[in-house]
Amino acid sequence: MKKSTKIRLVSLILVGILLGFLSEMFLTIFSQWTTKMITSSTINVFFSLLGLSICCVIFVFSYLGIVKNDEKWPIRAYFTTFILYDVMIVFGGELCRLFILTFTQS
Repeated sequence: MKKSTKIRLVSLILVGILLGFLSEMFLTIFSQWTTKMITSSTINVFFSLLGLSICCVIFVFSYLGIVKNDEKWPIRAYFTTFILYDVMIVFGGELCRLFILTFTQS
């Protein structure tokens, strides 16, 4: 494996964990805010979908920003690195959830 490929894989792992953590924190705070401030469930669902779509756009563009400068990969390599990136986002989100549970129970 080339050095540039290893660097991009490490970048995908770190960025995935960081974005997962930050998005879970954002969505938790955003959800609590909309629940307290907005009484209409329709508007609450709209804001929840808006928050999720913002996070998804950030996820996709950050992935493309990392892999766009790499040499041509076969389609399978893009697919497997995107799965790795998604797993790291979920892992980062779970770390944030554990972090939130730890500090809110104290």
